[in-house]
Amino acid sequence: MLNETTCVYSLNTPQTFFEVSKQCAAQAYWAYPVRIRNALENKFLQSLAQTQFNNVPPFISIWKKAGDNWTYYDGTSPLLYQNWAPGEPSSTTNRDLCAVMSPTTGLWKSSECTLTKPYFCTVEIRDSQCDPGWIYNDSFDFCYYLQNFTMEGQDWKTWGPYETEPACQAMSPYSHLVSIHSKAEDDFVYSLARTFTFINTPPQYSPESNPCHYQGVSIGLLGSAVLGGAWTDGTKIDYLGQMDSPGDSANWMMQNDDSCSEKQWHAHGTSLVWCRFICKMPSNKQLSRILGINKQ
Repeated sequence: MLNETTCVYSLNTPQTFFEVSKQCAAQAYWAYPVRIRNALENKFLQSLAQTQFNNVPPFISIWKKAGDNWTYYDGTSPLLYQNWAPGEPSSTTNRDLCAVMSPTTGLWKSSECTLTKPYFCTVEIRDSQCDPGWIYNDSFDFCYYLQNFTMEGQDWKTWGPYETEPACQAMSPYSHLVSIHSKAEDDFVYSLARTFTFINTPPQYSPESNPCHYQGVSIGLLGSAVLGGAWTDGTKIDYLGQMDSPGDSANWMMQNDDSCSEKQWHAHGTSLVWCRFICKMPSNKQLSRILGINKQ
């Protein structure tokens, strides 16, 4: 885009809005749908749309859930810049709506999210603060790893409540199930966990043919979720997010799936399983300080 750490590329294979995030992530490490943050970026993407998409209006990763405000694709981040055409955005329907850009004018219009359109992805050029496959967040100086849905035969692979922490530890002795210590970190982990399971997943692939029940991610909160306790990584519980059963003694997961209308920390029994989990470990910069070496 307009700095040397972010690149943008166009994909001319039309997708529904709900497939765009998945397709971006499949193209490159740390790739996600583009966010337009100012007029210069809008003009730059307009010029690409004119040359790459044969004047077909592309999705620009902005949407509005029924009854909600317009946000970026993650469903929570407010728009930093807007460039709507006169009379837009449309408010004549209660359906989910998404924004497309006119290649001719650069103005935005609302469109049905289920239509297929070309789209843009951005890739952030990251340093070596994390091992391959991990995502670095410089605000917290930690690395995060999403173990996403994987297939085992014809079904999603499942993980028992006492298998996920050892799986994190197997990647590094400094890796644990994710701990969350602020609203900002909570929002970041929610963004990693976000899915559109019901829309994108044939029910027969999930346990009990119930994808909404199994779309959450396991986190490092075991037992009673009370302030002053400890996460599985040994850090103090100093923050709790929105929970369905505060204080329950359980294994906890996070849910963030618009198509299933679920976004919360959820208490799970010890006999239930997950299909996904998130690990967290110190950045290489932190490890260098901890170990007194230069781990680069």
